[in-house]
Amino acid sequence: AEFNFYNVHYNGTHVVGTSGGNTDDMRESLELMAKGKINPSSMITHIGG
Repeated sequence: AEFNFYNVHYNGTHVVGTSGGNTDDMRESLELMAKGKINPSSMITHIGG
């Protein structure tokens, strides 16, 4: 995948990554969202693509 470091430096693009999660963690997160116990909109600020 290509990554534009110019945008990070000059436009202040914020990049966040994660590690250590697994399939069970993903399933638990999706279940909590489906039950309305967590609100993902407070954690997701941008969608790339």
